[in-house]
Amino acid sequence: MVLKKQEDLDDRTRSLYQKAVDSSRKRNFDYAINMYLEVLKEEPFFYEGRHQLRNAALDRVGGRLTGLKAKMIAVKLAIPLMKIPALMKEGQYMQSIELLEEILAQDPNHGKARCNCIQLRLCLCCQVILTLIFSCSD
Repeated sequence: MVLKKQEDLDDRTRSLYQKAVDSSRKRNFDYAINMYLEVLKEEPFFYEGRHQLRNAALDRVGGRLTGLKAKMIAVKLAIPLMKIPALMKEGQYMQSIELLEEILAQDPNHGKARCNCIQLRLCLCCQVILTLIFSCSD
């Protein structure tokens, strides 16, 4: 697991990322979010893309969701959020991260999804450390 930088992206992915950045500047957040999600499917360890996705999602909702819109999104996100613990138990961390990114793109302040993101990052770090330990032992 090596974090990627923009210059490490292939041409297609870099082009998608640039479209997302341009769309965010033009305040076309829905399109930008879709482009960021596409970039992160191609390069899941592209930290800047993840950061920009979160900023675009926060800018789109303008802070905290309230009222009827918040309730509608909560209902929409309930089922995908329930799938995450099962995916994590099966060791399908990348699928879990993709699902969490989609959830956080809809509601960037979702507490449970943010907590699961932290847990997943820890799991991935532990997995990398164990891989390094076992690869070095002879």
